[in-house]
Amino acid sequence: MPMTPTDVMALAQKVAALRKKHASRDKHAAEVSAVLNGDFDQVAPGLFSDEWPRPIVANRVEVMVAHASAALSPLPIISCQSVTATSDAARDFADKRSKIANHYLRRSRVQAQMSTAAAQFYAYGMIVTSIEPDFDEKFPDVLMEHSTGFYPLWDRKGNTVAMARVFTRTAQELSAEFPDWAGDIARAYGRGAILPADHRVEVIKYVDAKRVCVYLSDKPEITLVDNENPVGQCTYVATLRPGIDKEIRGKFDDLIWVQLALHAMQTYTLSAAAQAVNAPFAAPLDTTDIEIGPGAVIRSNTPGEIRRVGMDVPQGAWVAQESLKNELEYGAIVPEALGGSIDASVVTGKGVQQLMAGYSQQIALSQEILVGHFEQVVQLCFKVDETFWPEDSKAISGHAEGTPYKLTYRAGRDIAGDHTVEVQYGGIAGLDPNRGLVFLLQGLGAGLVSNDYVRRHLPSDINPADEESKIIIEQIRNSLVQGLSAYIQSIPQMEANGQDPSTILVRSATLVKELGKGRKIEDVLKELFPEPAPAPEQDPMAALMGGPGGEGAGTGMAPNGMPPGLKPGIATEGPGGRPPLEMLFAGTNAAGKPNLQSGISRMSPARTV
Repeated sequence: MPMTPTDVMALAQKVAALRKKHASRDKHAAEVSAVLNGDFDQVAPGLFSDEWPRPIVANRVEVMVAHASAALSPLPIISCQSVTATSDAARDFADKRSKIANHYLRRSRVQAQMSTAAAQFYAYGMIVTSIEPDFDEKFPDVLMEHSTGFYPLWDRKGNTVAMARVFTRTAQELSAEFPDWAGDIARAYGRGAILPADHRVEVIKYVDAKRVCVYLSDKPEITLVDNENPVGQCTYVATLRPGIDKEIRGKFDDLIWVQLALHAMQTYTLSAAAQAVNAPFAAPLDTTDIEIGPGAVIRSNTPGEIRRVGMDVPQGAWVAQESLKNELEYGAIVPEALGGSIDASVVTGKGVQQLMAGYSQQIALSQEILVGHFEQVVQLCFKVDETFWPEDSKAISGHAEGTPYKLTYRAGRDIAGDHTVEVQYGGIAGLDPNRGLVFLLQGLGAGLVSNDYVRRHLPSDINPADEESKIIIEQIRNSLVQGLSAYIQSIPQMEANGQDPSTILVRSATLVKELGKGRKIEDVLKELFPEPAPAPEQDPMAALMGGPGGEGAGTGMAPNGMPPGLKPGIATEGPGGRPPLEMLFAGTNAAGKPNLQSGISRMSPARTV
């Protein structure tokens, strides 16, 4: 049922209370936004002059936000684990949901949106994601929103139970988007039937578990949208940056003033330097004319007294600038090496030192917070998909661990109310990709992790099993090449022994020719070195008797007088061909201790002809 005017007014009062609660956050966010854009004068009027109309120092706040954004932008690993993963059917069910979940994010290009969303999370203190149904393609859309202008309401567990979004539109745009309300909008803001082109109207969208409502801020009676929420859950997910309470605070709410002070100090330093360069001349009284410029001549009876008035830049100005830079970095808790440069070996203590320099506890903690954020986002995507298109068959494709796939699913059957999802950053949490790789290699070299673990936690999309197979094939092929090199290098020795090397030369030339055609080396070698023909089968009785016509025929004895397959002395040998124990004690040293050194010699009797 549509809301009554009383309900609309109660809703408007609720939104007004939310905006009042976050009023200080709006003020700080506007200041930080101005500094990030280089508009320092919006925060501190009079900071610029006609001589210096723009900032003359690097915007260190923007650089730090960019570094933090680069560290937080990579998406975590998202997978679905079945509670009863003991059967193949349960594992297939979980694997299919994993591919569906990753398709939601890939289709919405969340990775491309994360750069801006991560910067807002760090600078403005909150990340906001909305899930909207796309009725044309029948998929949930994941949109990373600009966190300013959003006023969330959380429960005690941190779940977003309601969201008010404030944005502006011109009256003409509203009339075009909502033609059913065009007449009311024209009467409210226009002159007759004419709407002013530049008049902007504040619009509020409110979403909770029961309703989706859009109305005009100053005229709540004009309710543009009023629908029940079929999802039964707020379709926004808002997550706070880590802090001591639930106040929305960006990392630079207070540090922007350090940036402004740095700009002011640099301005003062340049002004002092300019005054020192253009300082007036001090000359004795007998000087009547002072020429200015290169090669100027000044005549005086005491030329040593002619000089510029000393106006040196105070040493404290340089010290103050360095102090402000250090204060900014210290307040932002930004590692010195967060920019990505690395000067370290993987296997030395220098590598550990650089890992510590590149590690940020703030980044690691932020990633842990984002894990919970993406868990809620994927779970909400599952719920939206099941709510609107439970029986629609949809085809998806993509890559899972570097392997392409294509499948068809129905949300009601293949999600089936199981919204569990596992999100993790793996072994590189808190590290940029360069140092993450060093960390993994350190653990691999120490024997703490396996090659498979390293491959699965690399900041890239690869198939660990497929990569392992490729590596083994490459190693075997390299061994084949080394064997062929030794085979070809035996030609001089063959010639020295009077043997004919033509077979090796012909095979080598054929190998080069076939490889030039793009064939695989193993296929060519199989043709050049075919398997030997199997030995002809012998009659078991003839083999037992020594073979037909051979020496010992009819006696069952080998030419050396022993049964076939036996050798002399085998009964007296120890295990593995070692001498018997008594032979080891046969020799003793001067102290009477046994000499346990031994050797093995095998001999066969000479055969007489």
